[in-house]
Amino acid sequence: MSQRLRLISKFSISFVLAALFVGCATKLKQACYLSPDFQLSTIDKIVILPPVDLRIDKKIKVDLEKQIRKPAAKILKKKGYQVVLSDNLGDIGQIFDEDLKKADPDWIQHLGPRGTRYIMILCLVDVYTKLTFGSTGNAELAGYLYDKNAGILIWHDKGIGQVGQGGLIGMLMKGVRDEEAISKALEDLLASIPRTSR
Repeated sequence: MSQRLRLISKFSISFVLAALFVGCATKLKQACYLSPDFQLSTIDKIVILPPVDLRIDKKIKVDLEKQIRKPAAKILKKKGYQVVLSDNLGDIGQIFDEDLKKADPDWIQHLGPRGTRYIMILCLVDVYTKLTFGSTGNAELAGYLYDKNAGILIWHDKGIGQVGQGGLIGMLMKGVRDEEAISKALEDLLASIPRTSR
């Protein structure tokens, strides 16, 4: 095979692999739950309430605002949504895991500020790091999106993040593994929300 044919062959293979990679990267993840016949991409504005820490072990300090809510807003804005951060929980008081999962219509309709429709709540389920000859970080998040007008849960998903680094560098970087894992979990969580059609 001539040198020119080899170059063409290598270029063709690289192009095909690149196309496959891009296709996989843009594929929409399937959510754990999506309300039947509802198109998430038709939503214009999402109100994100303060994240909820559902961890049993809370030894690792996590800035829920900086590490979860603000990055989530940034991701959703890139997808074309108008995002509002609100600390107004509405008339429901404290948010518990059971309430999120039960999704009682009356509870949903009293959630968040008045005059808003789509309310999102993000939860930190778990985060931990391990130190061996290197370090690893693991995180799990959950997300819920409610339609206040209809009093229903319209989207629910989970996100998993795992990061690691071997050797001495990994051991020295153990302190930031939890942040990296949370960031990965957030990307995984919101991957099931499509770009808006508006």
